[in-house]
Amino acid sequence: MNYGYTNNAGLAAAGTVSIPYASTVHDTVSGTVSPSGTLGVAVNATQSVTVTFTTSDGNVASGLAIASGGSGGLGSLPANWSVTGGATSFACSSISTGAGCALGLSYAPTSAASGSLALNFSYFDNAGTAQNGTVDIAYIATSQHAYVSDNRNGVYICSINGTTGTLTGCQTTGGGFSGAWSVAFFSGSSANYAYVVDGQRANVYLCTVNDDGTLSATCTNQTNLNAAFSYPEQLTVVGSNLYAADQGSPSGGEVTQCAVSAVDGTLSNCSAGGSGGDLRYASGVTLDGSFAYVATDNNGLYICGVDSTDGSLTTCTAATTSGSSVGDAWSLVVSGAVAYIANAQGGLGTCTIGSAGVLSACSNTSLATGGPSVATGIALNGSFAYLSTESIIFGTGNVYLCSVNGLIVSACGVAVSDGSNSSFGRSIMDVTLH
Repeated sequence: MNYGYTNNAGLAAAGTVSIPYASTVHDTVSGTVSPSGTLGVAVNATQSVTVTFTTSDGNVASGLAIASGGSGGLGSLPANWSVTGGATSFACSSISTGAGCALGLSYAPTSAASGSLALNFSYFDNAGTAQNGTVDIAYIATSQHAYVSDNRNGVYICSINGTTGTLTGCQTTGGGFSGAWSVAFFSGSSANYAYVVDGQRANVYLCTVNDDGTLSATCTNQTNLNAAFSYPEQLTVVGSNLYAADQGSPSGGEVTQCAVSAVDGTLSNCSAGGSGGDLRYASGVTLDGSFAYVATDNNGLYICGVDSTDGSLTTCTAATTSGSSVGDAWSLVVSGAVAYIANAQGGLGTCTIGSAGVLSACSNTSLATGGPSVATGIALNGSFAYLSTESIIFGTGNVYLCSVNGLIVSACGVAVSDGSNSSFGRSIMDVTLH
């Protein structure tokens, strides 16, 4: 605005006034949930959840608050939900971009459930106007399942009775692969994934795990990795690494380690691990802190070092054992100071783990009194051990259930109680719980 006037000396003068102005739109605050999508959590597992609040235009809003009481408050969370650190209220004085205003939650279901968690919040937008918003988190808690790898028929998913440990309702799941040798699981940033070795031990397939535990109808062959594997048998995932006991690698047997992407579950940077040991016929691998045990079917049991920085296997030597022979170990798992072994000729083997990974007081428990069968895979669920078997001469493979308490093993019997194992093939090569 230009203006004129006469100053105190009687002279004409002029000036200008500038008035900055701008129109504004009320911004909004929203909460982004990670992991995104419907939150799927296994019963008796724990999942951390983060809700990050940001503004729609990057301008600053203020005074965000979630009350402790009332509907949508932190004091009325659904069962088994909690706030990280135990806070009963949440507030941010300033909200714009980035992760400066984030609420941590935890979901630890103890039984199957589903629902939606609502968080009601209030704030003042960039114009100082009071506003309200809501964050909804859909969730489902699924019971743990047993996944049975049949090298002819594929992967079976079975329900687990939490009291008796028995399996029911076994049915095939997943698609795109022919037969299955082993299954392993990984929880990504936005989905859960399964890795399946096909029945010919030629390829590793990537599947998405649905909320009900079933595998996606179409799984993807990780063809870019075919050169990294040669007859992989048993898979296991630890952290962001997948390990494959590879029975027929060019060097005669090894453990192949691949990096797992949290974004889409794909595998990359595969390399052979373990040196100095004779890992011919490598058939199973499990990690126990700074040690890894590698079973080699009929070539003995080996112990390898684990690099603390990248999880790679270092020098391997024949495992020191005493007691009954576990030289036909096909695979094994560790719980505390006890190793549980799928001993091809001996059934369920148990050993005490001592210093430097030495195994002592080993003993074997037969799985059945019928025709000969070979124990191929093992999984542990509290006081229950599950073992897969391959029938060498006649009949079909099966899954056996044993009650365990440390080194004490109770009588073992067939795990499937409702006859849904009637379509199992001759060779059940692994059993995995997830």
